[in-house]
Amino acid sequence: MVNSHAELRLARGWLLLAIAMAMVASLVWFAPAPAQAAGDANDEIFFYRADGLFRYYNISPSGSVGSPIEAGDNYTENWSAITAIDLDGDGQDEMFFYRADGLFRYYDIRPNGTIGSPILAGNNYTPGWTAITAVDLDGDGQDEIFFYREDGLFRYYNISPNGNVGQPILAGGNYTPGWSSITAVDLDGDGQDEMFFYREDGLFRYYNIAANGNVGKPILAGDNYTENWSAITAIDLEGDGQDEMFFYRADGLFRYYNISSTGHVGSPLAAGSNYTHDWSAITAVDLDFNQPPVPPTVCEAQTVIPEAECDALQALYLSTGGASWTLRTGWNAGNPCTWLGVTCAGGHVTVIDLEANNLSGTLPTTLGNLTGLQDLSLENNLLTGPLPSSFTNLASIRIVKLSGNSLTGSIPTFPNAANLTELNLGDNGFTGGVPTALNTKTSLQILDLAENALGGTLPNLGNLDVLTILDISEAGLSGTLNAASLPGLANIQNLDLSSNGFTGEVPAFAQPTLSVLDLSENSLSGALNDSLMSTGIPTAIASPGGLALCGNLNGFTASAGLTTWLNDRDPLFNSACGA
Repeated sequence: MVNSHAELRLARGWLLLAIAMAMVASLVWFAPAPAQAAGDANDEIFFYRADGLFRYYNISPSGSVGSPIEAGDNYTENWSAITAIDLDGDGQDEMFFYRADGLFRYYDIRPNGTIGSPILAGNNYTPGWTAITAVDLDGDGQDEIFFYREDGLFRYYNISPNGNVGQPILAGGNYTPGWSSITAVDLDGDGQDEMFFYREDGLFRYYNIAANGNVGKPILAGDNYTENWSAITAIDLEGDGQDEMFFYRADGLFRYYNISSTGHVGSPLAAGSNYTHDWSAITAVDLDFNQPPVPPTVCEAQTVIPEAECDALQALYLSTGGASWTLRTGWNAGNPCTWLGVTCAGGHVTVIDLEANNLSGTLPTTLGNLTGLQDLSLENNLLTGPLPSSFTNLASIRIVKLSGNSLTGSIPTFPNAANLTELNLGDNGFTGGVPTALNTKTSLQILDLAENALGGTLPNLGNLDVLTILDISEAGLSGTLNAASLPGLANIQNLDLSSNGFTGEVPAFAQPTLSVLDLSENSLSGALNDSLMSTGIPTAIASPGGLALCGNLNGFTASAGLTTWLNDRDPLFNSACGA
């Protein structure tokens, strides 16, 4: 291991997993995981970097690689373990991704290196595993899975074709601590894996392992391996079922070795120092076993909307615990435009309405791919975290209703949305004040930012000529009310700025459209303007609560006529509320 703050753990059992718990100053490579030799028998090799860069390569028996089979930079960032694993014993590997906080995904993978929707996904795996490897304990071609933590805790599990694990085959806390790479390797080509353990100071062990996970005395042991390898993976280069070994260091140094059934290595098959630096996961994977073609995913098969939009919907399902939604009719099958809460028009998703449907978790970045989305209504769920920065891409958005969640961060302004008519973010945990940029959203009719912890003062909102509802109550605001902008809201009907910390006088409201004005429970005072009598606020009998000035205990003064008018609408205008 090249950095004592990064946990390098390798996993391999006909495929190898690279895992690291932390990264410091420079990116440190985590341990790769090997692939099972089957089908065409020759493994391919996969490289991944923590920023999402990836490559799949064919590799020759001599260890040479050519042009990538598949390459890109859009894989999810910060996976700490990636391993190929044969879940169903058909000889064609699947892929497993793990993050140190417990997030995980299992994917089918095609011969061209592309993946579709997850076989299984979640965020409830035990956090903090520092090595995970697929290992065929019983030689049946179907891998088991091994988890290790640097303090010696370990687990062996059977795993089903759908990625589910049950009770451990074997578990304990007495493995040697501090191994930095652990990989399954078939030394003798019998289909039953052995296990290899490596520590960054050069200590190593090869063990036979029984079907129940028990190991005995080492096949081979020593302390003279080269130090600071950051990735070690078993890989079948020749298609004979007997693995070779690959060693990689974060500065680009690499070696491919033949390895005997006793664990001995000779001269390298291939060696050099010119591999790309700082790959954080490297795994052998058998992509092209001669199986029938993998059927297209739901999103690949459908043609009604762009695949990226369908993928965004599936990401929403996964990120917000879709399996636990109250209702999820149609999701993840057939036409996505018929999925519960989804509406399409003109070949694009235009509406997502999943109000009060037990969505729990964070909103995925890929929602920004829904460039035709006009209505996003997810209020009264259990959503957390900040809104994705990709929301700036939602140029067609008109209605955003996310109230009644536990969202955090700053209030979004949707700079590219020229026709935003409703922004309802009330009853969340937003901070950072009311953005001044909202004054440019001249199509806004409803703005509800109530019951947040915004703080700051009320900015000028005088350009919002068509605004009918403005509710920023219980938002931690202070300062004076904007005497220039608030009376300028020509079409305002409902204005609620209650339960803040406003001081000074009440502006001269005169809008005949104004039917609800709630300025209660602030620290306002001074003379009330007779123009209030020009508003459309009805009497308390006609509309209870149409006017609320109570709770401003510094006191108001008013003319005799205005006092009569006020007493008809808020008899407590100079008292505590509920007095």
